Amino acid sequence: MNAVNTALFARMDGDNGAGGVKTLSTGGIHYGRAPQTKSPPYVIFQKQTGTPSYTFTQRAADNMLYLAKGVAVDSANEGGRKIAGTIAERIDAVLTDYALPVAGKTLLYLRKVSDVEYIENDPETKQAIYHVGGLFRIEVAPPPPTAATATITLTGVPANGGEILVGDESFTFVSGVPASNSEVSLSSGDAATIAQNLTNSINSLSGGAQCTAARSGLVLTLTANTAGTAGNGITLEDRATNLTVTGFSGGTD
Repeated sequence: MNAVNTALFARMDGDNGAGGVKTLSTGGIHYGRAPQTKSPPYVIFQKQTGTPSYTFTQRAADNMLYLAKGVAVDSANEGGRKIAGTIAERIDAVLTDYALPVAGKTLLYLRKVSDVEYIENDPETKQAIYHVGGLFRIEVAPPPPTAATATITLTGVPANGGEILVGDESFTFVSGVPASNSEVSLSSGDAATIAQNLTNSINSLSGGAQCTAARSGLVLTLTANTAGTAGNGITLEDRATNLTVTGFSGGTD
């Protein structure tokens, strides 16, 4: 199954309490058609159409129409139309406007858009088979791009004159008064304060550094200014003592 089929099946199969889709469908939940060994009532779901949409450069979304229906025959105690209709109502309840988790996609829309109902006759038994359900509009999009991240960790107080390269900027640790935003004061002698000073310096020159910084304790997390795989190539080079770095990674288009 593709990701949408898998998600739809999991949603209906997981509805297994009293009056749930799985509970009502004793013959199972099937994609396309039920095996000949299965007897109604059961659920059939299947993709009917799919229309992609595009931006100028890439696929933006997939707009699909899915059939989901209950299939039933008359029982000793209840009519097949009523059984199939009850299943259809429950399918509608569990799918319409549900935040369906589709692997690798972002769900934009899920809603029933029309009813489906018809009867066929079993050619062998001459028994009426009732199909009741609906067509569901499902729209999914690729996940949004993510920004690459990196970390800088201070393990102590860096030495005077040590440097760290971030993007196109070079930041220098100085024991005196900083002469520019690219110089980081060591005067406090406290690693946490120096980590904050470095955070401030990176953020003040974020354009050249190609990222912003956020501090938690002695760890700075850097986030690329622009989401995408290009951020994985941002320079991060340690030329100072008592400092370690992990390079930029995790950016996706």
